[in-house]
Amino acid sequence: MENIISQVQHLAEELKAYVNLRIDLVKLTIAETASKMIADTAATIISGLVFLFVLFFASVGLALFLSSVIGNSYSGFLLVAGLYLILGFLIWFLREKWIRIPLMNAIIKQLFSENGKNGKN
Repeated sequence: MENIISQVQHLAEELKAYVNLRIDLVKLTIAETASKMIADTAATIISGLVFLFVLFFASVGLALFLSSVIGNSYSGFLLVAGLYLILGFLIWFLREKWIRIPLMNAIIKQLFSENGKNGKN
């Protein structure tokens, strides 16, 4: 009888250690996924800022070029602004297809890609 009680106590200790290890694994997995998502977000923001600087200077250059071709100092800037207005409306009306769905898919893929590597479902 004492042997069975000893085995049950040992089993309980092993089960407690297993549960604690699983909790630690979940914490580490969450930390890894969150840190990867934060790093990807930071890289995207930095790349986006660089792209915005390039876009700004290219827009000013195009506006100055168009102004010199047309002959008015303001007409090139108005044409570039009109192009951006059209682009803005296009993005606004297609935001679901171009932005929301791809962004949601990227986040879901990022969250669940780690589970496949660890052999989990």
